[in-house]
Order: sequence, then C-alpha cells, then structure tokens
Amino acid sequence: MGHPDHSFESLQAALTLGVDIYEDDIRSTQDGVPVLAHDDDITLADGSCGSLAEMTLKELNTARLAPITTLQDVLEQIRAAGKMMNLDIKTDSALEPVSTLVNRMGMAERVFLSGCDYGSAVKASRYAPSIRRLLNVNKQSFGSLSYGEAVLQV
Repeated sequence: MGHPDHSFESLQAALTLGVDIYEDDIRSTQDGVPVLAHDDDITLADGSCGSLAEMTLKELNTARLAPITTLQDVLEQIRAAGKMMNLDIKTDSALEPVSTLVNRMGMAERVFLSGCDYGSAVKASRYAPSIRRLLNVNKQSFGSLSYGEAVLQV
C-alpha cells in the first residue's frame, strides 16, 4: 500500500480503507515482547543486521532509526477501531507472549492466530485455548497424495 511493512502507517492505511481484519507477522524479542516482523533479521541504524530473538525491545529501539512496532500498540488501535486482527505467528517462541498479551488486554475475541502448522497449533492451544487458530496446510501434499492421505499429513 506504499507504506513500510509492519508499521503504524500500514495499519492506518488499512483502517482508512475500512478493512475488517488486519493481518501482520508476529515475532517476539529476547525479553518476550511481541512485535510486528516477518523475519528475525532486522536492519539496524548502522547498516548491520541484528536478531529480534537475541535483542531486548530497548536494545532494538536504541539500535534502530525508528522504534519497532509492538503488538500491544497495534492491538490498542485495532480495539479502538472495532476491528479484528490476524496474528501470523512466525515462530513458536512468540506464542506464550502473544497469548499473555491478548488475554491481559481482553482481546481474545478480536484476534486469531495463523501461520500455524499442526505442531504450532497444538502448542497454541496450550498457551491460548481461548484464541482461535487457523491451521496452515501443506498444499503440495494435495497435489502429490490422495485427498485422504493429504489430510492425514496435516
């Protein structure tokens, strides 16, 4: 949409367009803060590369030109707009901090988890039984196996 990925600008553009559900990728920092990011590698202000999983939120924000967008800040906007959010979980380490945050904010009815393979969905059901989950399937299985066999691969 002409805005940086995983940013407030992107969220605001989506809300201005009247979206019902906003999707973004979720990871967590070393200190367990859920943030919007597709990849673990993140470019720092000096041009070097850092790891979200190996840096605290404070370290990230000190080392970057602009602060990283936290899920809490985005969920506050989602709630204020009366919308829903698809949390595309990029790593299992984000499951517990995401579920803690969502439950603390009372947002379980306004979010659902995606990006979950079977194992991640099982873990998510332990951490966040009240949060809906969208299970990803391996679509290649449906091209190479019978339907019944492909379903069992999930």
